[in-house]
Amino acid sequence: MCYRKTPIKLWRRAIFCALLLQAGVLAAEPGVEVEMWLQEKQPPQAGEAFSLSFYISGAQGGAALADLHPGGWIRPRIAGRSSCEDAVKGYLALGPNNGRDISLNGYTFITINSDHTLAVIDPQLNLATANLHSLTRLGSKAGAWQLDAEAGRLYITLPDQNSLVVVDAFTGATVAAIKTATSPSQLLLLAQHGDLLWLASGVDGVIQAIDVPAAEIGITLKVGEGAVQLALDEPGNRLFAYAEGNGGLLIVDSGNAGVLARLQLPAGLKDLRYSPLAERLLLLGDGEVVSVAPRQGAAAETRSLGGSASRLYLSPNGRWLLAAQGEQGVLRLLDLSSGNPTHQLSFRHPFDQVVFSEHYAYLRHTDVARASLIHMASLTPGTEPGVIDIPLGSKPPGSVAASMNLPAVAPLPEGGGAILVSPADQTLLLFMEDGMRAPMNSFRTWTAPPLAVKIHDRSLQERGPGVYQALTMVPRPGAYEVVFHLPNPALARCFPLDIAGRESDTAAPQPELYELKLIDAAPKAGENTILEFSVIDQQGKSTVPKDLQVLLFRPGGNWQHRAFVRPGQEGRFRLPVSFPVEGKYRIGVASGELGLQFQSRTMKTLEVPR
Repeated sequence: MCYRKTPIKLWRRAIFCALLLQAGVLAAEPGVEVEMWLQEKQPPQAGEAFSLSFYISGAQGGAALADLHPGGWIRPRIAGRSSCEDAVKGYLALGPNNGRDISLNGYTFITINSDHTLAVIDPQLNLATANLHSLTRLGSKAGAWQLDAEAGRLYITLPDQNSLVVVDAFTGATVAAIKTATSPSQLLLLAQHGDLLWLASGVDGVIQAIDVPAAEIGITLKVGEGAVQLALDEPGNRLFAYAEGNGGLLIVDSGNAGVLARLQLPAGLKDLRYSPLAERLLLLGDGEVVSVAPRQGAAAETRSLGGSASRLYLSPNGRWLLAAQGEQGVLRLLDLSSGNPTHQLSFRHPFDQVVFSEHYAYLRHTDVARASLIHMASLTPGTEPGVIDIPLGSKPPGSVAASMNLPAVAPLPEGGGAILVSPADQTLLLFMEDGMRAPMNSFRTWTAPPLAVKIHDRSLQERGPGVYQALTMVPRPGAYEVVFHLPNPALARCFPLDIAGRESDTAAPQPELYELKLIDAAPKAGENTILEFSVIDQQGKSTVPKDLQVLLFRPGGNWQHRAFVRPGQEGRFRLPVSFPVEGKYRIGVASGELGLQFQSRTMKTLEVPR
């Protein structure tokens, strides 16, 4: 299979696929047919996400073919271009052209960083210079975030600004900003009601239903007093909201916001969870777990944990409840199938959070650059669980560790591994659970220290028998074609694709750098200096965008520097920088406000003297 989505070193995949090509695997398979269609009735718009679907079946109306692993790319439709077979060979050997071609195989990493920015990172691009796809300024500290992969949207709460921002996961552009209840904290995006997002206040005891398409608050419900916690039942039909200040519990129909019941629980509990296995709500008290069946008149029950805990976690299958005292390195486990405590695990180092993959629980330690993994299948009462210890970069996370609502671990969509954040090293680490006990790859973030990571899976997914679908986006209008490849049985096809948009979008005027100079005329390698420059429009007038990003890199090397810059006196921008060695550097600017992207033709060359 040539389309394993994990970002393992790409040369391995290229070598494997090249062997298939040499063996003639790309010869057309006569027993297979493939059709392509769009979910939308109108032609897709440039810069907007749309769904591409393929139906693969046997020839002449044969049965749908399931459990396949197709790949695809979008490229401009140009007369005289290489055939579909040759295009596939080129993509498998070299990857897509970063300028205009778009891959439908893989995913991007999205990070929230310590300087209140959001970065989109493409691990399949040139890791030396171009893997940072976009950088978005959030403006304040993020409280919680949710990714809607079906719509290609990110939802991020900004508690200090009492707002929710909606960000395009493809471009990093801010789509909407919604004023919310005071200090919004937790978010729940409903899978069965994808146009509805529930938000909890961290202060004033209310929850709000956000109408996502309209980008506005649909309804506000009073739960009680203080911070509110949210949970869903497994079908996603019932929403549970608990107010810490007075112990009020509200049960809501998640689809129409109708109130189903109000219960009263003890105040001051934390970490509301719902176990579908036990069919009970669970909360953390003082050294105990409080549980209640979510029905009118149900009485709360308590069970001692045998010690204090500061966080409560629930395994994905709903069986295991993990009570963590991370500051002391202690984890206590409760088997919800029996209701009995089973394990108490003590680690040498404190940890800040627990994140689950399909088979493991990940604990990131804070005072050493290591993580501990618990094999969940080994949690048999009366036996020692399987725990492995792995290195996590070269420096411990320390004080920049993420909050509970911003996980520093993202399980791979297809299972078998995870991406882990190493903030002090400014890297993302790939760990494969069936490999060596060490990360097998790393990705520089080129930003401020990353605090949290999510994975935006943009690859073709099997949605039904023979139906494979991907959400994608083409930034510029024009005539394109989709190159489709099926490794086994072998098939290569091209399908026309027209992207609508204004003609001006294809060649938008680009402002340019002007009067680029070094404040320090003779910088030394490793020492700080300051770049000063202006940005001018097509009429030669100075322009001062509020979201200007600067890219500075050394051609032929693996050094780069990216940052937001603010204008100073007379609309001039100043960027502190330390050049690693003398020589030639390239500098470019980008701005969403100006519609300005990093492009080689607008970049300037900067000579750093000896």
